[in-house]
Amino acid sequence: MALIECPECGKVVSQTAEACPNCGYAVKKHFDEIAAAETAEKRKAESAVKRQQRNKVLKIIIPIALIVVGVIVGIIINNKILSERTLFSDDKAMMTYLTNKNCWKLDDRFYKKCLTFYSYNVCSTITENYSSGCKIKLNPGRGYFDVGHTRYIISSDGNIIDNDAKDIYKPNYTLNGLEDGIQALDIEVISAEVDESGNFKSEYKITNNGKVAYEYIRLETVVTYDDGEQDILTDFEMVESENDKYLLKPGNVGTAHAIMFSPPKKIVNATGYVTEYMREFK
Repeated sequence: MALIECPECGKVVSQTAEACPNCGYAVKKHFDEIAAAETAEKRKAESAVKRQQRNKVLKIIIPIALIVVGVIVGIIINNKILSERTLFSDDKAMMTYLTNKNCWKLDDRFYKKCLTFYSYNVCSTITENYSSGCKIKLNPGRGYFDVGHTRYIISSDGNIIDNDAKDIYKPNYTLNGLEDGIQALDIEVISAEVDESGNFKSEYKITNNGKVAYEYIRLETVVTYDDGEQDILTDFEMVESENDKYLLKPGNVGTAHAIMFSPPKKIVNATGYVTEYMREFK
């Protein structure tokens, strides 16, 4: 039989005694309360440890869950967006679609406002009194292209939609006699050679065969190397005429120069293209 000291009088009593025979203190109740308090404290400590472990797991799971939900929502939104567009396998397929449609007319707004596309990835905006041309940036896999600062969507029904103004351009309309700068401006290579310093230089003659004046004409040249590979040279001077600086009137001739410093391979051919212009107001 285990013996313990009475917490009240200090006399030795049996561990199983309900009360101290010397002073009557409730010994068993005293030690039961201590044991219960220790058990409660232990359970509290165990609960705190479990809570900390659970919080650590949640700190890992919640961000992952949010990412997964975000990805799923993104996929749903992306699929919905793409379902409303016409998608293409590559740049060539997209340009073939755009150029084969001839002219795209703005529907129900300005009857003679049109968009035309050319195989050298140039888009022209044409109206009765204004026209401009600009290089376009294609994104065939997402069904849109950029012209300058404007983004255009090719809708699922095949029309072109201005992403900001929401203008709708429909295909297969004629230009109704409106002149286009890409066709009116003729480019001729005057010289294309590598100089003594090893730099490639080219000079171009641009003739305005149209009926209106064009200004701020910019060119781009494609050089072909002896192995068949090509490179695009964008460091081009703006076209200048003899009399009007950057304005090329009907029948006038202008010049432009391009340079490539130390080309990596031998250049066997160079071709110039109009990539940007403004047409004179009438």
